Amino acid sequence: MEFEGATYFRHRLIIVVPALENYEVELLSLSHSTAPYPVVARIIRREEYTQLLSEDQLKEWLRDALASPESRELISTLLSVAT
Repeated sequence: MEFEGATYFRHRLIIVVPALENYEVELLSLSHSTAPYPVVARIIRREEYTQLLSEDQLKEWLRDALASPESRELISTLLSVAT
């Protein structure tokens, strides 16, 4: 889901692992038009998009996304490979 034909902003949370020659992996992304809301949010390892209509929804989504099994597994794997 993107904003077709419109100006939009995309924010990405990218993990960089210096111990792995600065390996980068995108964890999540947020997109919105020139207005701050709605925000279209996505955990990269999932194929689903979530529309967020308020700051409270965004905060809740971020909390859940960062604590998700996909995020935890990715971070755990990176830590084990990097050390």
